[in-house]
Order: sequence, then structure tokens, then C-alpha cells
Amino acid sequence: MVSLMASTDLEEIREALRNAISGRHPRISDIDLLYYQMQETIKFSQTRKNEVLQKYNKSKIDYENYLSDKDSAINEDYALELSAMEKDKWEHLTHFGLMEAHHNMNCIANIAPLIECIFIHTFGYIRENKDTLSKHHRWDGKDRCDDKDRWDCHYYYPDNKKPKIKNISKGIPQLLEAIGIRKEFPEDMDKTLTALFAYRNSMFHNGYEWPIKEKEDFIKKANKEKWESNNEEWFECGSADSGIIPMSDSFIEESMDFARTIIDITIAICDKLHAEKGCMEKHEGK
Repeated sequence: MVSLMASTDLEEIREALRNAISGRHPRISDIDLLYYQMQETIKFSQTRKNEVLQKYNKSKIDYENYLSDKDSAINEDYALELSAMEKDKWEHLTHFGLMEAHHNMNCIANIAPLIECIFIHTFGYIRENKDTLSKHHRWDGKDRCDDKDRWDCHYYYPDNKKPKIKNISKGIPQLLEAIGIRKEFPEDMDKTLTALFAYRNSMFHNGYEWPIKEKEDFIKKANKEKWESNNEEWFECGSADSGIIPMSDSFIEESMDFARTIIDITIAICDKLHAEKGCMEKHEGK
């Protein structure tokens, strides 16, 4: 049997997952494969970003050594290249900043949609298989369980009188609560969802370099909402004249771990429903 965590071959991982999840609802099982594809994409992007940074740092050290005559092995052509690099330092730093922004776009464009996908299909499966629901104002009104918007996690219901609001970071926790399974998920999940989807929306709307006002507003919100863990901020301010807001490496790792946790919890919930439904059908068939 292939160990999923020990294997480094993506095809081996996929085959092991296919064997492990045979018989499970197909929409749920596909999410496992998407997670490992996300990991591979982010890993490649991180490697490329690090290569660019290492190249710049090496060139900087080489040039400093050249100026101090510590390295006579540098040939004239390379010396000219280093000299030009030093004069255009801002351009090189900007290039790295854009590379980092590109990496962040890769990360958020993989992590946020995956989490969105997990909940959309999980809620769809629960809707098809769960018979009883918790008492909650989300279900109030005509045809409560047939109203597709009430099962749509993109919507949040303030109360039973006010109209729904399109807000997925609030809609997901509320729908979990309305179903009666919120306690199965991480207690601080709301903060992580809010930060991820806010960053996803801003990156998609503003691109790599945000308008300075947009950047300042985002940082103020991050500080107010305390988007951090272990005293480390999830987003970095960068230079004052740059519109780039990088995700911290630690938050990228935390977000990937968060996605894995959500997948494991939702699969367990769906497997339990699948088993209960099978037992019920078997009992009714007697």
C-alpha cells in the first residue's frame, strides 16, 4: 500500500487516493485529488520565486566582492553586468516584487477556490442525504429546504426578516451552524475564511500591484481583524510606494494545512452520512 504522505510521485498519490476513496460520492472524492494538485502548483511557484531571489542576492554579493577586490576571478563582462545591475537596483527589486506577487496569485488562486469547492459540494451532498436539520432562521420561510439559495454558502442571512447578503466568508459558517455541524470545524475558521476570500477578491480585482488606497485599506482591515497567528502577520506591507501585498510564507503553509483539515472533516461527515443512508436502506429492505 502506498503511503500518501511519504510518496513524492503525484501519479502514485492519485492512484492511492482512487483506491482509498472508491465508493465515495464522486464529487467529494475529486477534491482529494485537487488538493494534491494544488500542493504541486504552489511548490513549483515557491521554488521559482526562491530561485529569482537567490540569483539577485548572489549577484549583489559578487558585485560587493568585485568592488572590494576580494574576487579577482570575476571576468570583465560579468563585472559590467554587475555594475549595470547595481545602477538598476530598483528595476531588479521591482522584478522580484512582481515575481513574489505572481507567486501569491498562484497561491490564492489555488487555495481559495479549492476551499470554496470543498464546501459547495459538501453542502450539496448533505442536502441530498441529511433528513433532519437544526432549528435556525436560515431555514425560515416558504419551502425552506427546497430554496436553493438557503443551501448556497455564497449567501449569508442576517436574520429571518432581512434579505440575504452575498458573503461567502459568513455564509459558510452560518450554513454549517444551520445544519448542526459547526462544532466539527476549527473554532477560528471564520477569521481564516474572511482573510483568504478578502485577499482573493482584491488580488483578482486589483492585479499584482494594487492602488495605494486599496492597499492601505486592506492593511488597516488586516490589523483591525488581527489577521495573524503566533504573533506573525498573514500579510506583509512591503514598501510604502509599492502596491504589492505579499502573503507571508507561514500563512501560505497555514492555509494549505487549513484546506487539508477541512477536506478531512468534510469527508468524514459525508462518509458518515453515506454509511447511515446505507444502513437505513438495508433496514427498509428487510
